[in-house]
Amino acid sequence: MNEYTEYPVLMWMLTIALLSVVLLGAVIPLVAGLTSLQVKRDSRKAGNV
Repeated sequence: MNEYTEYPVLMWMLTIALLSVVLLGAVIPLVAGLTSLQVKRDSRKAGNV
């Protein structure tokens, strides 16, 4: 346990880095899915007109 208490900043940086990677991994597909939905809607509108 001494190692963790000696380097709290390093542990915080590691946890933040891991969280950011996980968030990016979750956000990128969501954004891609939303943009593809927008493109599909736009193409449908163009097709209807």
